[in-house]
Amino acid sequence: MNLFPLIAEVVEGDPGVLDRAMETLERWEAASMAPASRLAQWRGLLCEASRSPAGMTALLDLLRDDSPDARRLKDFAPFAGVLTREQAAPRSCHAATITEPSPGGCQCGGPAR
Repeated sequence: MNLFPLIAEVVEGDPGVLDRAMETLERWEAASMAPASRLAQWRGLLCEASRSPAGMTALLDLLRDDSPDARRLKDFAPFAGVLTREQAAPRSCHAATITEPSPGGCQCGGPAR
């Protein structure tokens, strides 16, 4: 499941989340937990997003981008802990309250309620 569009929504609604991402990035840099070049890219993106509307737009566009290059960079995204368990939970037809089961059963492939 691609959680990055949800992360983009959270960032858009609360830009203060970027501070938490920067703290994560700093811990990773101190522990050499990821390639320095990728961490430097993220530092630039987070700094620009904090400084300007254009930078924020670029970050949100990246988070919503599903191209191979964007996915590769997002392999090292510093947004751990930004989503709540509820936000990160897989979504299916079972997430809604079902008052009457559909005649053919569930169509999402998940377990029946």
